[in-house]
Amino acid sequence: MDLPAIATILLAAATVVDGFSSPVFQKTHHLRKQMPSKTEGVEIELPNFDELFGRIRAVSPLADKIMSGDHSGRGLQEIDDTHPIGYKWKTVESNKRRVVHQVDRIDNFQELGAPMLRFRSTIRGPHAPEKFADFIMNLDARSRWDPAIAEVDERYPVYDLDAANIAMGVGRYGDCTKLGVGYCRTKQSVVSPREQLTLCGIQDFECGSTLIWGTEMEEWHNHLLPGDKRHTRAKSHLFSVALTPSSPETFDVEYILQLEIGGAIPKWMAAPILSESVKNMFNHAKDVYGGKDGEIDAFIKEMEAQRAKEVVLETAAVAAVEDVLMQEAAQEAADNVPDAIKEEVAMQTEIVEAMASDMPRQLVRLS
Repeated sequence: MDLPAIATILLAAATVVDGFSSPVFQKTHHLRKQMPSKTEGVEIELPNFDELFGRIRAVSPLADKIMSGDHSGRGLQEIDDTHPIGYKWKTVESNKRRVVHQVDRIDNFQELGAPMLRFRSTIRGPHAPEKFADFIMNLDARSRWDPAIAEVDERYPVYDLDAANIAMGVGRYGDCTKLGVGYCRTKQSVVSPREQLTLCGIQDFECGSTLIWGTEMEEWHNHLLPGDKRHTRAKSHLFSVALTPSSPETFDVEYILQLEIGGAIPKWMAAPILSESVKNMFNHAKDVYGGKDGEIDAFIKEMEAQRAKEVVLETAAVAAVEDVLMQEAAQEAADNVPDAIKEEVAMQTEIVEAMASDMPRQLVRLS
């Protein structure tokens, strides 16, 4: 085997190992990186983005393909279906005629007691990833497929997305268009309510692909939980949705989830419960993107109008800045005029003004 091939293998292995080699959040206070939220006085701890996205790349081949920049527009057809180091995916469902055409699982992933689940789907309809994000992050949209949901709230969005992109290493993981701490709670049913506190984000990539992601906050972030009444904590150790156009009429989705349900529910029940819930979401997505009730068309028009408004506001802001800069430049130029020239201009101005004030008397004499 030649040296370039060996180097490629070693680099790929290093990428996967890096994905689960460090904590996502820092337990040691002085090592934490904080960022202001839009709520005064509330700061958000930023994760180790290299570790976080490394984990996603290790378990989601489609996300890895998107982040590597190696993209030819064929979606799931072009992925390298490798296994995380030390683990092997077990395919539990495979049927190309279904909305979710493949489900894979790794039990007790990273010895956390919860399975890592992977769902793959090809959806027919316009590639509008913002709508897919709504299925998860918007209460109205989510309640239409998830009868158990009681509350979904983006509580603490970051104050400055530009600063967030700098923290990620500009362009290294696409363009972060959303980042913040969210809270969700389920209803009381045959099991008690569950609550979660997650850091979530959305990354857009030049190839037209999008990555929606999330990870559970740690116990030292519990002061961000709303209210005083606490519920059994469920934990999304890792969550990601990679979406990419696969043809002019379709887009592919790879959905990754490792969720610890918590409480007294037997661990063996977790995978079937979660699988059924995720499939409900995909079935709902199929209807919406397929044109049911004209919802997707209305959403796209709304997004286009919003983007047009943002362009107008951005253009106006740029024009305002340019105007201020021109005024400052003119003032600076005036300040740099030599005193002798200023005195000469002032004297000539006085002469002209004197002549102008004397002109009426001269006209009276002539009359």
